[in-house]
Amino acid sequence: MSQHRRTPTTLVLLLTAAALVYLYVAGGSQVAADQPGLAELELAIAQPDAAPATWRLFAQRLHEAGRLDHAAVAYRRCLESDPYDREVRLHCASVLALTGDAESFLEFMRDMVLIDAKLAVEVFNRPESKPYLARADFQALQAEAVSQSMD
Repeated sequence: MSQHRRTPTTLVLLLTAAALVYLYVAGGSQVAADQPGLAELELAIAQPDAAPATWRLFAQRLHEAGRLDHAAVAYRRCLESDPYDREVRLHCASVLALTGDAESFLEFMRDMVLIDAKLAVEVFNRPESKPYLARADFQALQAEAVSQSMD
């Protein structure tokens, strides 16, 4: 007898869970549909008055698409308007490290040590930076970042 009373409760719980999953998925796809795509963002940044937020979104989309070299350029463009934006600086360093261009990454990290040594230490501790730390110039720069971050 108690099994019959549990069945409706179980069904209600399952239907509720299914409805919540459906709403979550439908809501998520709606948000994604509202966001501009790469083609739309390329048109937007071609305008001379393109906002820094547009460049930032463009850089994020390029990063997500795996177009790392282009994402690095777009992140650097964002940094032109606000060189102290830690999040953009972190993403730019990450992308540069992932491109495999050691010289560009080294140049960027030299600037980062001067601007935000604590963030530079954080970047050097990230997995994408580890391969570079086998080089003496990166080791010296990391030591300088650690030293400056303690001041």
